Formats: sequence, C-alpha cells, structure tokens
Amino acid sequence: MQHAFSQAWLYLTQPSRPPVHNWVGWLRKSAVRHVVQAAKSEARALPLLDRDQQQDGPLLENWVAVKEEYQGVLKAVAALPTRQRQALALCCIAGCSVNEAALIMDVEDGTVRSLISQARQALPPRCGEETGDEQ
Repeated sequence: MQHAFSQAWLYLTQPSRPPVHNWVGWLRKSAVRHVVQAAKSEARALPLLDRDQQQDGPLLENWVAVKEEYQGVLKAVAALPTRQRQALALCCIAGCSVNEAALIMDVEDGTVRSLISQARQALPPRCGEETGDEQ
C-alpha cells in the first residue's frame, strides 16, 4: 500500500498526466501490480532443488515454542490483579509514561511504579532472560 501511495504522489506531482477520476481503483490497481511484480521477481530467485534451499526463517519447532511461551505469558498476565494488569498494560503495552498512566488510573506516579514492579515480580522470567540469581 505504501508503494501505491508513493506512486500516487509521483503521479500528482507531474501536471502533464491526465486527471484520475477514481483514486480508489487507481490505488488498488497500483498496489496489486506492485505485489504481482514482487512475486514474479521472488519466483525467479527460488532454488530449483530442495538441497539448494537454505533455512532463512525459524524452524517450525521454534515457532511452536515461541507460541507456547507467548500463551504462557498471556495466562500469567491475565492472572495478575486488575490494577497491576492495568498499570502493566498502560506502560509496557500501550507505551504510556508513568505520569500518563497515573493520570489515567487516577493514582500517584509512585503507585504506578509499585504496581508495575509487583506485576513483574509475579510474572515468570522469560526464557533466556537473566533473573539476577545467576553468579
């Protein structure tokens, strides 16, 4: 879509071009053409034999492990008390500052910091993350 809008901008900056009466259709057509062209160029780059293929992405087992860890984190967050979950969601997911979260929750900044700290202590450590217990 970004390519289609950049093409539209280029089209608009050239006054010699005829006017477009249906911009929705024009943008759709431009986006589809770009996708088709990209697919054609990728198809030419594919190796012919299975043994020539390289594993560029993660293995299926890794995706499954990540999904299971993600679901575990979601369950752990859902089990948190409401105020801890709200503070954690506002600051760590929604990107609010502590001050903004405090205004939304109608509490002091220190309360939000405390709630986030309590929530982080209640959540299990992630795989590969240092817990502070190692020496």
